[in-house]
Amino acid sequence: SGLAMFFDHVLPNKLLYRHELPQCIVLQEKYDNGDESNKRFCEMYSCEYLLRLCLKLPELVADSKDIGDKEKSEINYKLGDFLRFLQKHQDTYILQRYRKPDPDEAEKKKI
Repeated sequence: SGLAMFFDHVLPNKLLYRHELPQCIVLQEKYDNGDESNKRFCEMYSCEYLLRLCLKLPELVADSKDIGDKEKSEINYKLGDFLRFLQKHQDTYILQRYRKPDPDEAEKKKI
């Protein structure tokens, strides 16, 4: 549950591309306003976003002054285990097909 809470916290600021942020803001507003049909970010976003967190996590942990060296090492070790698990089960957790962005989204990427 700690990783899920951390994911929810860092998704808007650290894990999304600029063109993905407006959707996230709308979802956050619905969640904040008590829309019970809306779920937490960790329940809505796919494993690919979790992989983005995994790529950034060592840097975020290293920069943290609240985590001791022993805990940092343990987090990085467990992250390695988790990534090996995802690699072994990638057919289950990682999308094999992606949709192409519509022209409007493609224009926003160029900004």
